[in-house]
Amino acid sequence: MIAKRTILLLLLATMLLAACEIQPGPALTPTLEAVLPMLPTDPPAPEAPTATPIPLEPNEEGTLPTITPVPLEDGAITPSPETNENTSPLETGEITTLVGAMPTANCLAGDVTRLPYQSYGINVYVNDATLDQTLDRARELNVGWVRTTLRWRDMEPQQGTYRWEQLDALTNATTSRGLRLVLAISEAPSWANSNGGLPEQPDDLGAFMGALASHVGETVAAYEIWPGPNTAAANGGTFADPGEYVAVLSSAYRSIKATNPCAIVFNGSLVPTAERESSVALDDLVFYREMLSYNNGEFADVHDILAVQLNTSGQRRKGDWPGENPNLSRGAYGHVAVLRDEMIYQGEGEKQVWAVAFGYSVEGEFAVSPEQQAAYLVELLDWSRNAYPWVSGVFVRDLSLSQLPDSTVVAYNLLNPDGSPRPAFGAMQEYVGKEREKANDARPIKGTDLIMLWSYRPIIDAHEQLVLGQQGAIYSPTGRGYVRVIDPNGAFQTMVKPGNKRVSGVATDGQRFYATTNLETLSAFSNGGTPIWSVLTSGEPILPLLISQDSQTLYTATGREMVEAFATTDGSTRWQAQLNGIPGTLAVGADGTAYVGTTEGLFYAITSDGSTRWQYPAEAWARVAPVVDGDTVYGATDTGVVFALSPDGAPQWRVERGAEVVGLALGPDGVLYVTTADSQLHAFNPDGSDRWVLPLDGGRPTEPVVDNDGRIYLGAEDGGFRVIAPDGRVEGIFGFNDPITIAPLVGLDGAVYVTYGEGEKALVAFGPAHLRDQYWIP
Repeated sequence: MIAKRTILLLLLATMLLAACEIQPGPALTPTLEAVLPMLPTDPPAPEAPTATPIPLEPNEEGTLPTITPVPLEDGAITPSPETNENTSPLETGEITTLVGAMPTANCLAGDVTRLPYQSYGINVYVNDATLDQTLDRARELNVGWVRTTLRWRDMEPQQGTYRWEQLDALTNATTSRGLRLVLAISEAPSWANSNGGLPEQPDDLGAFMGALASHVGETVAAYEIWPGPNTAAANGGTFADPGEYVAVLSSAYRSIKATNPCAIVFNGSLVPTAERESSVALDDLVFYREMLSYNNGEFADVHDILAVQLNTSGQRRKGDWPGENPNLSRGAYGHVAVLRDEMIYQGEGEKQVWAVAFGYSVEGEFAVSPEQQAAYLVELLDWSRNAYPWVSGVFVRDLSLSQLPDSTVVAYNLLNPDGSPRPAFGAMQEYVGKEREKANDARPIKGTDLIMLWSYRPIIDAHEQLVLGQQGAIYSPTGRGYVRVIDPNGAFQTMVKPGNKRVSGVATDGQRFYATTNLETLSAFSNGGTPIWSVLTSGEPILPLLISQDSQTLYTATGREMVEAFATTDGSTRWQAQLNGIPGTLAVGADGTAYVGTTEGLFYAITSDGSTRWQYPAEAWARVAPVVDGDTVYGATDTGVVFALSPDGAPQWRVERGAEVVGLALGPDGVLYVTTADSQLHAFNPDGSDRWVLPLDGGRPTEPVVDNDGRIYLGAEDGGFRVIAPDGRVEGIFGFNDPITIAPLVGLDGAVYVTYGEGEKALVAFGPAHLRDQYWIP
């Protein structure tokens, strides 16, 4: 027991590691980007054949006829190459997404704004003479976004008197080129604050932002309110008070949303620095914590995505810093992971991050050569996409044809002083172009109405059944102790590591999710990944983890021949039921009765209070998950027996198929579908009579799944994802280059999620074209 308590304490320490305070150390000097100068007022694969269903009548020999399978269509999908040891401190994930669940092309912001793919942007600096030419160059980069900063003082020199000429020239130029604009606002007019810092009255900025948002309409996609508020340079000589800044941000946010609720609103991007007692800047982590603590956490409600600026210090990928001095992370791109840990600890794990300013300088202390600038930049873009899937927007520094006094713009510029492109320009152009081509991939499953919606890769060592959340999120437990949560649109939601080797089960009630692990633990997390509680189980849990319909009770079976029930509120044990034999896969009925088979050939019904209602002699291990349907419980054994029982345990029917049963699924019309290890799919009528059998000829199949229309989906060792009509006709097969060993999952919106690969797996979503049309964000 002491050992188990030690494991639990170590687990809690691991989950709370992100809460550790970073100790003061040598401070980095923060830098701020240049501000856009005032513009003048002048306008400036072959189709798979369809199998013919055969009426199910016994032939002359009295045997059941079969349905001819169709050839495998080659989908030519291969998971990404194995990630090397330098790829990610957690686990990697590349997102190539075509649909979105909450954001849409016409409304980027939602209740929780998580964009389903990586957005690429460039920071631009222009004047009246270079505006068009600079934005033309931005378009050549293949980016979809540009970011620039305008001064409030230039647009409202006297209170209530607006000058929109500069703004109109900018929005007209970006809109005409199909570029989305992130507009950062800074520098108050003298009437709002004599030193140019945050306005003395927060509502002054709120009124201005409301007028600005009303004027530009939908031509500005996103707003950043006051970049670098934790630096003195952005606030008239003294860094902002975090609470005062939140009050200003709140007023601006509410005014913008009142006019355009679909616009994304960012906080002012935090500048990475470890300063704590200096007048130059305030530690970005401290500033972030104090913003969240202000006014009962108001900050969480007044920004859609966390914006940050990042340094690279000339280092490749995430960069390195001494473990004994974590403050030096501020000099590296990997500092964003430190911020992410803080977000999760603070309950902000559901939000995404945008890195709105980073790059490599060809001058100064951390200078790299122009060739290194190109190579390192592309390497970092790829690193960020793979290692940090919660970073959904990256904006490279800089693109400018202007002669600006800020030397840092010249040093980071992707263009030479004469306007010719540096090698980094061409490298970024090629990289982003290829990524956009991937995002446009929408291959169909020939013979069906399904197309590829998005793919997410890699999910390292995914090994258990996907779990569907109440809001449509997909939970993927892995063999390395992680749970990865993905939105229905393919956007990364969160990831936690409750185990060290294996997560055996996941359940969710919409407000929290729960996981059992090889450490003999059951843990609860917020939707954002913040740990809530963790308790010990009687032994190593066996999949799955289930939750009652009222979301009050969790059920798991363990290798100690036990079924256990826990309260979702605090993890307290409700009851334990001793079994005879090691349990197989658990199922729970609507009334809270648990059903499970054991290695001793017994099939149990355990009531909601933990008492045994009855035992059925299955005579072999009923290992697969039972199916509970009103007055009937279906089970199957590893010797090929399929049976149906009444609620009192009385047998209704029993048939033998001679091969191990892999899985069961029930159609909306009461037809039971059964896959067997000899690569066949059987259909049984409610009375147990045969309806049809389909030879799959693809090696061991997965469990079947059935959608609301009765269409059946399954995968197999040959890598074929099969779509089968209720009458047994194979509608189509999509071929992957790697095996499918995990059952597909049908989503709330009708999409079907397929996991394929060995070790390093990928998750692919298929669905009807209207889903892509509804959610595609070009």
